[in-house]
Amino acid sequence: MSRAPKQEWDKRAALSAALFRMSRPFDFIEPVGNSFAGLGNFRRAGEQVHTSAEFSGQVALIPQLRLTGSATWLHARAVDTGIAAYEGVQIQNVPALRSSASVRYGFTDLPGVDASLAWLHTGRRNARLDGTVSVPGYDRLDAGLDWAARVAGRKATGQLRVINLTNRFYWRDVGYAHSADLLFPGAPRQVFIGVAVEML
Repeated sequence: MSRAPKQEWDKRAALSAALFRMSRPFDFIEPVGNSFAGLGNFRRAGEQVHTSAEFSGQVALIPQLRLTGSATWLHARAVDTGIAAYEGVQIQNVPALRSSASVRYGFTDLPGVDASLAWLHTGRRNARLDGTVSVPGYDRLDAGLDWAARVAGRKATGQLRVINLTNRFYWRDVGYAHSADLLFPGAPRQVFIGVAVEML
């Protein structure tokens, strides 16, 4: 079940919203068993039910400056599992809130050159299926510079990207594998440079 209304104003601003609800079978490891981690067998029982509200929008404050943003609230719960420790608990590695915002600016004195800055937020997530351990939410800043030009009569585009601009440490993902709950760190600051030339 889903609904997704959208509204635009003179192509300079747009706002959209979506509501959905979906479910699928719930797969899990029994919380008590004989594995080296003290866990049990793999099972499928009950469902994980996802109810979400999503909002996004964009606006051009001036022709050269555009703002965009989005936010997603997600209520993801395990139901009818037969395991009291998992019942009604937010699904592992699924944050209740994600949001982002970005600003993009085109330099009038440098045709074809755009700069961007993006903020990403991910809320707290359960690191265990029973919710007894969680990892904190995090915020990440990314920056970019794009330029377009003609080289020897051919269209060329270049990109400079800086991911995790502030070099913040954060947990990118948490999950279960090989009879253990695992935590995966996010990458430190990374810089990417790329150039593409249209050959046709």
